[in-house]
Amino acid sequence: MKKRLTNIKKLSTTLLLGLLLISAACTIMTSNAKALPSTSSIKNTQTSPENNSTLTGNNMPPPIGGPVTHYSTNEKYLPPSATVISNQSLPMLIPSGLNNGSVNQSVSPMYTTHWYMMDIWSTQSGNNMPQYMDGTITAVANTIGGMQSGNDYVAYLPMNVAYGTTTNFDWFQFGIIFWQGGSCNFQFDWYLDATGNQNNVDVLMPYTPGDSYDFSFTTSGSNTVTFTLTCSQYNPWTDTFTVPGTQLLHYPGGGFSPCSAVEGFTESSLTNVPYVQTYLGYGESTYYYIAGGQTPPSGITTGVWGAGTGYFLWAMTGENDMASLTSQTGGIGYGSVNNPSNLLNAQDGNYATIYGGNPGDGGQIVGQMSALSGGNIYVYGYSSSGYYSNLYVYVSTDDSTWYQIGSYTTVSSTTPSWISVGQYFGDFKYISVVGYDSYDSVKLQLDAVKVGV
Repeated sequence: MKKRLTNIKKLSTTLLLGLLLISAACTIMTSNAKALPSTSSIKNTQTSPENNSTLTGNNMPPPIGGPVTHYSTNEKYLPPSATVISNQSLPMLIPSGLNNGSVNQSVSPMYTTHWYMMDIWSTQSGNNMPQYMDGTITAVANTIGGMQSGNDYVAYLPMNVAYGTTTNFDWFQFGIIFWQGGSCNFQFDWYLDATGNQNNVDVLMPYTPGDSYDFSFTTSGSNTVTFTLTCSQYNPWTDTFTVPGTQLLHYPGGGFSPCSAVEGFTESSLTNVPYVQTYLGYGESTYYYIAGGQTPPSGITTGVWGAGTGYFLWAMTGENDMASLTSQTGGIGYGSVNNPSNLLNAQDGNYATIYGGNPGDGGQIVGQMSALSGGNIYVYGYSSSGYYSNLYVYVSTDDSTWYQIGSYTTVSSTTPSWISVGQYFGDFKYISVVGYDSYDSVKLQLDAVKVGV
């Protein structure tokens, strides 16, 4: 009996050692995390995950509210180099009297805040210039804040062209006026000849956010220029002008032509500037940048991206941020999100935390932008010491169909900084910032999101 008991003890010991070895092996195989969470963190995250989502098979974050499309930037979108021109005098690009749809408004001469930013398209040589200039634009709502009086406005002017000779030419312009108070409209298609005479021509087509418009300047014969504006929702609108000649002038050979510009009379910084993008250009190869008048206000700028030989994406944009959260904010797997509202608005030193301790864990902060946004996307933050945190970003127009920006960014720095995520050249309204453990533990400290140039 004693021998039998001894054998049982030996067997029990063997089984116990085996179980301990198996348990240790399982522990090693299960966690590939670079940094282990504390016991209290494990307990807190496993007790009540906020959003226990189903993972996809490729260890990427799960779809957020709908299908996810991988969005990657093509090399053709790299911005061409710009020559910055300084100390240039520029006549006011828009006329002194504007019609906001019902009331003629005059720019007060007491204003000293006239400013402009111009991107001048040029082939430098000035030879064999194209005989037409065209573009495509989708109208957006006026969300601009910071304009102080009824006379304040921002002019979005994607097409400025001059025809004739360097001493005798007509200047044509097409643009949108964003008025103080939230209204906006196609204000004019007008021309200013070399003598300084101004003529306003009202564009007889509604400006409807969401609608796409095509526009072009074409020449015929020896002295005719026709402007055409088309939209699938309305009848085409055209106007024809007699000009000194049909040669399209290029800077510096007579006026600032052809160029795209943003101009305004505003008395303070601007906020919630929407992303307004025009696809334009024909036969161009480079551009010059001029900023003049008073110093342009903060919160607004222009951006240029190449879109193939001789074509460009040109945009007015602001440094928009995440303004509000959506109900999709929460943990993934057994991950967690703490203080998500700290990611809202501008950088202020208060941080949201996204945590995921083991593969499949993480969290997402989903929010709405302060205005339609596009361009370069940045997240301000850092990774807690010892963590290699994978940061994913998605954007959406409708909070349903999402586009992933690039692949992901590994954040290992413990020093706060602006992290460049990638570029999106459409416009979007919603953004999702995701920390996800794809075999690197995640502990992100995030302060702000901004989208601009």
